[in-house]
Parts: sequence; structure tokens; C-alpha cells
Amino acid sequence: MKRLLSISAVSFLIFFLASASAEKVVIKHALGEVLAIDIASKSLTIKKKSMEVSFFIDEKTIVKQGKEKKAVSDIKIGDMVVVKYFEKEGVKTTSIIEIKPPKPLPADGARPTK
Repeated sequence: MKRLLSISAVSFLIFFLASASAEKVVIKHALGEVLAIDIASKSLTIKKKSMEVSFFIDEKTIVKQGKEKKAVSDIKIGDMVVVKYFEKEGVKTTSIIEIKPPKPLPADGARPTK
């Protein structure tokens, strides 16, 4: 009986420590205009409302436009993007970058007025 109780206590302790050390990843998203993209330093900066937000692009990052898979090099300054990311130790790391299609011009070809 003591042996069974000891095994149960040790098992509970191992389970508790394992679950306490496992971090829960929370995925966030940001919509904005691309201000800078640096493939060499693996960074992306977007303008979200009135502030600039920078992200780290890792090798697992997926880039897409609609259902089509794209490359990081397909992202251009001025593109509207939705960035799905997680934050760890103060670094915002991208998981998915979705390039939004450009807004179509009016039929007469004139630019819309603000």
C-alpha cells in the first residue's frame, strides 16, 4: 500500500512539473501595411493603426495570398498583410503572413479620394 502511494505521489509530482513547465502558446494577429521587410535579418515591420510593429520571421513561417503559397520575398513594401504571431520573451515571431489583395481601382481608373 505504501509503495502504491509513493508511486502515485511521484507520478503526480512529475505530471505537475511537466505541465507547469509547458508554456501555452497564444496566437495573436495584426493587420497593417508593410513598412519594411528585411529577408537577411528576418524582420518585418508593419504600420498597425498609428503605431509600428516589428516581427521576427523564422523558417517555419508560412506566407500565402489567398490559397496560394508564397515566399517571404513576395512581400513588398506597401502590401497590406495579416500577420499571425506568438510572443515569447518579448519577441513577436510570425507563424503565418497573409498578403491581402490590392483594392481594385474604380472603373474609370481614377484613384479614390480620401
